[in-house]
Amino acid sequence: MANKISIYYQNCRGIRTKLHTLFMNILNNDYDLIVLTETWLIADISDDEFVDARYAVFRCDRNRIATKKEDGGGVLIAVLRSLLPQNVHSLLTNVIFAHVELVTVKLHNPSNDKYHIFTAVYIPDSSPLSVYDNLFKFYLNHIHDYDVDNFFIIGDFNIPKAQWNFCDNSHTELTMTGTSSICARLSHFMHTLKAQQFNYIKNKNDRILDLMLCNTACSIHRPVLPLTKIDDNHPPFYAIVNINLKQSKILANNNSLKRYNFYRADYDAIGLELSLIDWNSLFEGISVEEAITVFYEKLYELIRAHTPLSRPKNSHFPIWFSTALKHIYKTKNKYWIKWKVYENISDYEVFSLYRQRFKAECLACYSKYISNIEDSTYKNIKYFWTYINNRKVKTGIPAEMYFKTQRTNNPQHICNMFSKFFDSVYEPSTLTPNNVITSETSEDVCTVVSNLCFSTSEIKFLLKGLDATKG
Repeated sequence: MANKISIYYQNCRGIRTKLHTLFMNILNNDYDLIVLTETWLIADISDDEFVDARYAVFRCDRNRIATKKEDGGGVLIAVLRSLLPQNVHSLLTNVIFAHVELVTVKLHNPSNDKYHIFTAVYIPDSSPLSVYDNLFKFYLNHIHDYDVDNFFIIGDFNIPKAQWNFCDNSHTELTMTGTSSICARLSHFMHTLKAQQFNYIKNKNDRILDLMLCNTACSIHRPVLPLTKIDDNHPPFYAIVNINLKQSKILANNNSLKRYNFYRADYDAIGLELSLIDWNSLFEGISVEEAITVFYEKLYELIRAHTPLSRPKNSHFPIWFSTALKHIYKTKNKYWIKWKVYENISDYEVFSLYRQRFKAECLACYSKYISNIEDSTYKNIKYFWTYINNRKVKTGIPAEMYFKTQRTNNPQHICNMFSKFFDSVYEPSTLTPNNVITSETSEDVCTVVSNLCFSTSEIKFLLKGLDATKG
């Protein structure tokens, strides 16, 4: 089934000082893919500081040792996890030239078992011809390694001498006129790939430096609300393309899974039944390992009997989202999807209205959350570190996982790889069937579960050592 997906692009001229603004603006929009160039990011900055858990982020930060530059460069692609993105490693790790940032991901097309390839690229200003030659040759040599259905090359090529004009028979496809060697190389590259350049939005100098090369039709639009401050030399745009995609609800939403709700467990009933169990008779004539197994079987039996099951709450929302804000977000997203599918201007107007409401409510909720953190920090520092960890720690599983030579984004295959990994650390029991504990020999053996004793003073001493502020 064909899907209309949205691809946002912007040359940011650095986001290290705009992380919070970018985070909030990404929340305020619902793009399927986000391509950013000139991020200026460093390894110390986590993905979760500027993008929410809906997205899997693939980055290529500038190599400051090879380029001998402290700032600039860097590209990233953020893709909705539900689209099951995969990193194209050969187009990321085998780049032998240091002055181009490049990252590529692929999305599966289930209708023909091929892939859509998305590449973000940044070429610095005034780069020599050899840089373009290396990039184009490298891409042509590797693009055929994959069963490619459609490809999209998006980024800042920095070719100011290229003049882009509308085709005679199209309002979107563009042709190029230019006499420089770099223009000629780009023209040959596009001709070999049978690609067109679709971005028509010119900068303040009446030039187009940021290109959208692809082999399928797409429509280009100016964003009403850009994700970061606009650089006059690099106006942002977003594209709508119609392609077949595989989507997964397993990675996007785990609400179908039920878990034990220990907050509502009947601990009095569990304690009573534990006190009525004759552990001596249960452990009679069995080994220590078997005794542990019996103990846990009884414990799990009581947990199942006295602990209710519940579905976990959707965790992709930030911690400060209120119920009202979640409702506005879902409604906004519904009309955005309708506009992408039907291109009805009334749907976009409703979407714009909810986007405005969402932006105001999101700011209010976040400000209230931060205010509560600040007010409670002097009483209990735990709340401050909870906030820091919430922003730093990744909340979602990786978009792709690997074990030895295997790589996959299939949930079932990921579970099987975990099974193989942990299977390697287990060893068969070294105990013989005769190595058992009987009631006659267990009087002085401290390993029998039923004979573990603790004095009241020991328990009180350990309880006093607990930090009540840590829950």
